[in-house]
Amino acid sequence: LDENTIEALDQHVQTAVTEVVDALAGAGSASLSMAYSAAELVDVVIRGLKGGQHTSACAYVNWPYQGCYFFAQVTNFGPQGIEGVQKIDNLRPFEEKRMAESVEKVKEDVKKGVEYADSH
Repeated sequence: LDENTIEALDQHVQTAVTEVVDALAGAGSASLSMAYSAAELVDVVIRGLKGGQHTSACAYVNWPYQGCYFFAQVTNFGPQGIEGVQKIDNLRPFEEKRMAESVEKVKEDVKKGVEYADSH
């Protein structure tokens, strides 16, 4: 993909939920997409636990990435649960920049979540 396409996709992903809600125009909910994603992840985890094939999925896991203790990565599942995560590499300069921004944002959000959990 060329740089313009990558940047356009980046913007589209950031506004995807709003676009879905707008497209539904009050005629439904975006929850079905989230439910489908959850079902797909559960299916992959169960197949992994049973020793099946093709048991990788993007998951938000406690597997440090660039000093961030929770980060969504392509995760490999097996009979013992999480077997590892796939390396994130070969990023272009724009992607490197966005990844660094994302990591910092997730670090902030995780810190807030931990602080909230500790206080309640």
